[in-house]
Amino acid sequence: MRKLFLPFIAMMIVFFLANISCTSRGKKLMGKFRDENLHGVFNHRCNLPFDSNLLISFYKSYPELKKYKKEVVEVYRQHKYTQIWYDDQGVVEFGYNLFSKARELNLEGVSSEFPYQAKIDGVFDNDRKYTLSQMETELMLTNLYLFYTEKVYKGLGDSTSMALGWLLPRKQVSYARLLDSVMSDPRMLNSDESVLFSQYYKLRDVLERYRNIERQRVWTTNDPESKKNILPEYLRKVNIPISERIKKIIVNMERCRWISPKFDSSKVYIVVNIPSFKLNLVRNGKIELESSVIVGTNLTKTVIFSGIMNQIVFSPYWIVPQSIIEEEVKPGIVKNKNYLRVHNMEWNKGKVRQKPGKNNSLGLVKFIFPNSDDIYIHDTPAKSLFSKDSRAFSHGCIRVAKPRALAVAILKDDQTWTPEKIDAAMHAGKEYTYMLKNKIPVYIGYLTAWVNEKGEINFYEDIYNRDERLTKLLIDEK
Repeated sequence: MRKLFLPFIAMMIVFFLANISCTSRGKKLMGKFRDENLHGVFNHRCNLPFDSNLLISFYKSYPELKKYKKEVVEVYRQHKYTQIWYDDQGVVEFGYNLFSKARELNLEGVSSEFPYQAKIDGVFDNDRKYTLSQMETELMLTNLYLFYTEKVYKGLGDSTSMALGWLLPRKQVSYARLLDSVMSDPRMLNSDESVLFSQYYKLRDVLERYRNIERQRVWTTNDPESKKNILPEYLRKVNIPISERIKKIIVNMERCRWISPKFDSSKVYIVVNIPSFKLNLVRNGKIELESSVIVGTNLTKTVIFSGIMNQIVFSPYWIVPQSIIEEEVKPGIVKNKNYLRVHNMEWNKGKVRQKPGKNNSLGLVKFIFPNSDDIYIHDTPAKSLFSKDSRAFSHGCIRVAKPRALAVAILKDDQTWTPEKIDAAMHAGKEYTYMLKNKIPVYIGYLTAWVNEKGEINFYEDIYNRDERLTKLLIDEK
């Protein structure tokens, strides 16, 4: 019996000493804030096992963290239920970096606070009494990581963004699986374009600048005498308080969390930003074509979504929507029996269509990326509308100011087409559909703040009144 008992005692002593060594450094370094750019120590963990049933008791004690339980289980299942936040000297470097970043969420435009911040403060702050055991600290840090990634990387839930009219595909990332990568290189917490759309970091930099301006009270506007001959709309814009500009930046940082960082990975893609009334065709990471656009009115909003452009229709017919037939065409026929001829229209299989030509409502060319809302990009005979600053006039489709240039750019790598052949097809007066050899992603987004390559921020009118609701979710109701 004694022979069996002695090895057991020896094993328990080894386990006890290992546990002490894992916590000794942590006790010595409590309250010492680490450089967030330092590398973490992750490959020399204690690897102390723990009973998975501890998770049950943990979430009973800390019920506000239950939403993270599934991902926490995934984390520890990957690590065979061993501790991951401790090495042989205490809490790993990344634990300090994470704690520091979580305490500065406002720098990320996030006003939320970790539900048990006081508890986690007690682990890292010398001025506070320890309130968590090592095992509680271990699990609390894993939940803190998931809280941080939810607020900074993911943002509001999919159902919320959809309710706000955002139908662009949301990125899909397993933040539990990302943990090992981030722990081995904590610099990813500061900037990781594999997780967040690059525009996010540009907006974050501007947010810091604007907050410094706000603190220093150096936000200035024109003096009254210089305002006499300035347009009222310009005055309204320059007199917007900096606090409102900061809110707009935060709102658009949130939208950037929803965008897949891989959206701009295609060789060629097209982006339409509704509030800026601009279309960009990007090739090899550089803007090759920029064009003004006209978008839907507030009653017939252009939808925020993405599609794949697969065809160009030259000299198109315009199939008149049934609503326009009922509201405009039929009453027009009653007043004038020649209404259809005057408008170059005809009945076709029970529908009304407008024949190809320069006065066709779709102009001389349209660009198709099939979608359930039947939205496409097209030319227009109403060129004068492009001279207006605010250009929300369409029934939902996107009218482009440079249709020929867009067609030339899209077909640039297709030897079948030359600019001269494109001109001929646009003016042929006969509809011709060409299926693209190289399909092009199209993204229709809604960003009311955008930082260009020079670091200059541009603010755009919230033409569909979407910012206010998102502001309330992110800031006002916190």
